[in-house]
Amino acid sequence: MRRIVKQRHANILMSAGLGALVLLCLGGCESIAYYWQAGSGHLALLSRKQPVEAALQGPGLTQQQRARLLQAVDIRDYAERVLGLPVGDNYHHLVQLQGDYVSWNVMAAGALSLDPVQWCFPVAGCVRYRGYFKRQQAEEFAARLRRENYDVYVGPVAAYSTLGWFDDPLYSSFLDYEEVRLAGLLFHELAHQVVYVRDDTSFNESFASAVESLAVAQWLRDAGRGDELQAWTDHKRWVAVFAAWLAEQREVLQRVYLSDASDDDKLAQKQAVFDAMRWAYPELRQQHNGDNSYDGWMQQPLNNARLLSMGNYNDWLVAFKVLYARQECDWPAFYEAVRQLAMEPAELRSSSLQRLQRGDSSGFSRGGQALGCSALM
Repeated sequence: MRRIVKQRHANILMSAGLGALVLLCLGGCESIAYYWQAGSGHLALLSRKQPVEAALQGPGLTQQQRARLLQAVDIRDYAERVLGLPVGDNYHHLVQLQGDYVSWNVMAAGALSLDPVQWCFPVAGCVRYRGYFKRQQAEEFAARLRRENYDVYVGPVAAYSTLGWFDDPLYSSFLDYEEVRLAGLLFHELAHQVVYVRDDTSFNESFASAVESLAVAQWLRDAGRGDELQAWTDHKRWVAVFAAWLAEQREVLQRVYLSDASDDDKLAQKQAVFDAMRWAYPELRQQHNGDNSYDGWMQQPLNNARLLSMGNYNDWLVAFKVLYARQECDWPAFYEAVRQLAMEPAELRSSSLQRLQRGDSSGFSRGGQALGCSALM
């Protein structure tokens, strides 16, 4: 399935509003300025929202966009009725954007490190990205990090979750998406309101990605859209292959960075790994039906931050799918199992996820059931 891959981290709003600025005085003027742009940027979006019903009756949408908006309503209702996602008053309003993206995220890592830089906030905890509502501000911050010799990646954000602090709206950019992509995006963002673990970006994004993958498959199956389901399944297999390949490349780089070689030699070996990736990618893609979803991603400059950004969504994807199957593909039971997992201390949670990733039969099983309902995985 051709699918334009656009990074859409759950760019969590870092405060409940501009009043949270009071908490930031100890952080100095820079922190206040950052939170001001975050709070004011979000409130500016909310000031432009209108009820879906009003948008449908107004003059601002094309016929195709109206049809897509109605589909978004149906998807929203399916998410609540069938998937048990906490829809509430989310996605009952539409916000007209001035571009294709709602914000921009900055991610960074050392030039010889695969440890992501983290930024910590009062509500969201520590996350692996720093979000800006204006691209120029994101690029300026990225430039500063590059001057400090960090590898940096600036990624566009199509949507973000406010974790229930606000009612999340639909954005006008969604109305130009293919319906399957729209469904995946809404399922993904709603999943963040089911479970959110402070200081664990990989857990949060991998869980939401698993919900997205599994929920879209069930949605297509329930609608009797067999050809699209097959295309989606094939695409997700390719996503898993690509993610595993990137994980292998990170392991190669990690061995380089932990070696006793000089920094100059490490930098040369790092570049050699990236060169080899570009050489190997076309053959890897061809082995998997020529899916070109990651062509654009691979054409951009490769660095540690870019590799880590992809890992955020896939580090524990298999583990969550295994956990879903062990709950007999029952959504409420799956959510409860994830909540229990989320309450574990970080090290124990990581060990549990590693066992699940390996398909270990211990832990989080339900009645000793095997992976017998994995047709949608």
